[in-house]
Amino acid sequence: MLAADLTAVAKHRQTEATKLTSSIRGDLDWIVMKALEKERSRRYETANGLARDVERFLADEPVAARPPSKLYRFQKMARRNKLAFAAGAAVLLALVAGLGVSTWFFIQEKAARRRAMAAEQEQTRSRQRAEASEKQARSINRFLTKDVLGQATPEQNAREKNVTIIEALNAATRRLDQSAEYRQQPEQEASLRLAVGTTYLELGLMSEAERNLRASVKLRRSVLGPQHLDTLAAQHELAKLLAHQRNWEEGGRLIRETWQGRQRLLGAEDHETLDSQELYEEILLEGGQLQEAETIARQILQIRERVRGPDDPDTISAVGDLGVVLELRGVYAEGEHYLREALTRFQRIGFADQEDGFICAKEIAMMRLYQEDPAAAEKVLLEALPRARRQLGPDHRVTLHIQRTLARVYAEEGRFVEAEALCKETLEARRRAKANLDAIGTGYTLLYLGRVLVEQGKLDQAGPFLQDAMPLLREDAAVKPELTAQAANWLGAIQIGRKAYPEAEALMLPGADSFFATNAVMSPNERRVAVGHIVKLYEAWGKPEQVTLWQKKLDQLAKNPTKP
Repeated sequence: MLAADLTAVAKHRQTEATKLTSSIRGDLDWIVMKALEKERSRRYETANGLARDVERFLADEPVAARPPSKLYRFQKMARRNKLAFAAGAAVLLALVAGLGVSTWFFIQEKAARRRAMAAEQEQTRSRQRAEASEKQARSINRFLTKDVLGQATPEQNAREKNVTIIEALNAATRRLDQSAEYRQQPEQEASLRLAVGTTYLELGLMSEAERNLRASVKLRRSVLGPQHLDTLAAQHELAKLLAHQRNWEEGGRLIRETWQGRQRLLGAEDHETLDSQELYEEILLEGGQLQEAETIARQILQIRERVRGPDDPDTISAVGDLGVVLELRGVYAEGEHYLREALTRFQRIGFADQEDGFICAKEIAMMRLYQEDPAAAEKVLLEALPRARRQLGPDHRVTLHIQRTLARVYAEEGRFVEAEALCKETLEARRRAKANLDAIGTGYTLLYLGRVLVEQGKLDQAGPFLQDAMPLLREDAAVKPELTAQAANWLGAIQIGRKAYPEAEALMLPGADSFFATNAVMSPNERRVAVGHIVKLYEAWGKPEQVTLWQKKLDQLAKNPTKP
């Protein structure tokens, strides 16, 4: 049919051409095609057959011309019974809607019951935790008041005995060891062990601190599990102790595990997570893994700046920590920048006279010394030392560290008498306060005292101090071999004075390469003096080839302190 004819027919039937085409498709197509079949057997047998099919079409009945599929018959039946099917569909829709609403209400009610049950269970758990915490608090309070502070009462000790806190703590710890009551309450015992171990650590009593902290970690792992926050808190304190003991391997493994556990439970930016990450950074630094330590230090500083702000004490400490990492890497200018920035911020918030503020000042002085500016280093230390003595006390480890560094500066300036007096004063204070101080610091002091005595020609006096320094400095030999090498070098200088050249060579040569390391904790002058001793050895011994070799190395140090 032409388009014009189709339009005309559609108009005659009062419809659109597209709707007309749609309406004559289907059964009518089948009827027409059957009537026009070429094969007689496939056409209608009579005109009456054709008429009957047309009547079926008009009555919405299945036509004979079309294949009688089940779907086709169903469609025809639906058209003939539109009202019944519409009513049935409405009923079915109502049933489905009702079932959906009922199901929704059922799910909501089940969820509400589940939430109510969970809330009730959480309330029960909270009540149980509160009761356990109250019971634990009463137990700890009783331990502190009766077993610790109670040692000072007349019932426990006579007034004239004047019991010290260490004696009281020792007595209380013995009771804790012997108490069957606490052994039946492992969680409470773990908390007490942690408190006692931390106190011993602060007092510098490492063996007792270690025993109690290890017991706390073991108990909490057993009772609470290895990933409980309380277990991780105990592990953090134990790792701190191991760092004080310079047990870098075990301490590093434990604090890394603690940091990662806290990160999973609390997130990377939680303050407890960052505390553990900072301790891990410190152990990496002391263990000589400087590149990884710097990476972590920068990460921590970035998080602290963003989360806590620039003037938070923890943020400022992170600034200083990065400066120390850069110092140990030999990046002095950048390290000094961070340390001065940290000190400025500490001054701004009134923390300059606290421990971290004094440490910043001491490290700035070290930076000046490493950059051959001992006068500036002296100025910083002389300003900080009296304040440290006043605020922290004359025997505090930080005060003595500042004092020891000032003696080192005096030695660099050639003021050996003043350096000797200050070293001896520092050494005496360290021996008085032995419980609170690390052995390596005493080793440093003995090294500097031995040096200034040799510089003054007091060889017999210097020897014992340097000999005593050697085993203490060996604790850091794996990380800082130049310390032991320096002590041996000064002992070798004594042997040169005695013309014992083979003995001097045996002392001086084994660690000499460490004087050229980029991260050696030596000033350029200290490096030159040590190598100069070797040159003097071979000059006195009459070995010109060795003199030439070591003189070249000495000359190179004048140009670049870190290249032989």
